[in-house]
Amino acid sequence: MPILPLLLMVGCARQPPGQRALALHAKEELEAAAPLYRAAREQEPNRAQWPYLLGVLHLTLKQSHAAVESLSAASRLDPVAVPVRLRLARALFESGDIDAAERVARQVGADPEALYWLGRALLARGDRSGIAYLKQACSSAPAFGAAHYALAVALRDAGDAAGAAAEFAQFRAHPSLDPPVRSDDPYMEEVTRLRENMPLEQVRRGVQAELAGNLEESARLQRKALELDPNFAQAHINLVSLYGRLGRVPEAERHYRAALAINANQPELHHNFGVVAASVKRLDDAAAAFRRALEINPYHADAMVNLGQVFEWQGRWPEAEPQYREAIRARPNFRLAHFQLGRWLVARGRHREALSHLGQAAVEGESNALFWFGLATASAGTGDRAGAFRAAARAHRLAAASGQRELAEAISAQFPAAAGATR
Repeated sequence: MPILPLLLMVGCARQPPGQRALALHAKEELEAAAPLYRAAREQEPNRAQWPYLLGVLHLTLKQSHAAVESLSAASRLDPVAVPVRLRLARALFESGDIDAAERVARQVGADPEALYWLGRALLARGDRSGIAYLKQACSSAPAFGAAHYALAVALRDAGDAAGAAAEFAQFRAHPSLDPPVRSDDPYMEEVTRLRENMPLEQVRRGVQAELAGNLEESARLQRKALELDPNFAQAHINLVSLYGRLGRVPEAERHYRAALAINANQPELHHNFGVVAASVKRLDDAAAAFRRALEINPYHADAMVNLGQVFEWQGRWPEAEPQYREAIRARPNFRLAHFQLGRWLVARGRHREALSHLGQAAVEGESNALFWFGLATASAGTGDRAGAFRAAARAHRLAAASGQRELAEAISAQFPAAAGATR
């Protein structure tokens, strides 16, 4: 046989199913990867990597019972691998097998994630000793947002409001309800390596950096995604918001124009630019952007609230109210919309009506001092002096704790007794 045809035949040979599954997994095409992982598992029944990765995939897809089967098989093939047992503990917990989840977590020992699943398992059975394990998990891994959230809920249910508030604050600093990605997971190394050259992975990491408060790093990762694919619109959309928050408005606008050229039919793009334009009081541009977002998505509650705020800045007070009400209809539990409508009603002297909305903005666990200040003002307007005192004291305490000096001073000026009670 001639050499060239032979080489062509070799070049056309298909990759093994495991390798194709890894590539699809890296691209987040999980449902397409699943049958290939099963095929790889049949071809190599003694290799723990394939049932493990299939189990991880099932966890991501919220298929907990299927995850238990796959991860149990992986654990039998590799009984000492910590990542395998931790994923199994998670799958067992999420499938409702609390006793088995506790048993597996205890076997792992002092790993922060093992402590997390152990604490959650105990609390799920009504055993408050789980709080101690969650505290250990948070202490060992301060950036473990899911552990802070679980601890906050447990402390709140136990009546420790101050402890719960502190943990909720830690969760907001590290807002993830999933355990952190592990660096000691050899079975995920190939997926991670493949993701390195994918713009979606850079965008995902950028979002994580933004949630952690590192805006410059987030912007760098979004730019890296664009180096890999200049037409990756989501990176442009994210950079509009990031550069706006960093005060780099010309760069934000440049990415807005670039994203428009790729696909102008994206409500988040116009909403993000509207926020940037509003931040520098380009109110006509901001209103136009928010309106465009609402043309594409008439239920975009954030755009409604922001358009209402722009109308107020433009002195178009009557036009602001329906925007806030529409936002609440689109998203009934949207606290900012309730606050904005409540504040608008207070300014009109409609305190009793405002109170119902501000009471939905300032709820237990909410740490926005401005929401509580609004509630205090509305309560005072209805004659509820005790309610006003409680809300004002909470508002002043939160403002002082977060370094909002001007807001704390405004609260002190309006409610001196409540402010004095927090010192």
